[in-house]
Amino acid sequence: MLSQSQLSHHPRRCLRQSQQHGTEPFATHRDHVTRLLTRNTRQHLTSEITRLESSQTADTATKSETEATKSRLTDLKNELDRQTVALQTCQAAEAEASSQLRNEQATLVDLQARINQLDKSLERQSNGGR
Repeated sequence: MLSQSQLSHHPRRCLRQSQQHGTEPFATHRDHVTRLLTRNTRQHLTSEITRLESSQTADTATKSETEATKSRLTDLKNELDRQTVALQTCQAAEAEASSQLRNEQATLVDLQARINQLDKSLERQSNGGR
């Protein structure tokens, strides 16, 4: 779980980043917290897998404990694989959305420039007609 200090300083940083990139600040903070939680979950799964693999090598476990450990290990590895696929899917979607956002922002800049040209043209025409 995230500590209070990890959560408390991130909103200010996310707000600065959102102002720099023109994104919505709470979404940026929410995404950041989600990434931290996902990373912590993946780290927990990885450490649990490592611990169980280490316990498998110890000869002190009974046959039923060994079978339970193998089953739990398989479940954890499957969950880690699912999370890895989900993370990669989200990263690909984020990259696509980011690219689309840049394209839309470029279109907006072009349209704003065109509007400014039209405004200047109208202003020249109205001043010339007086």
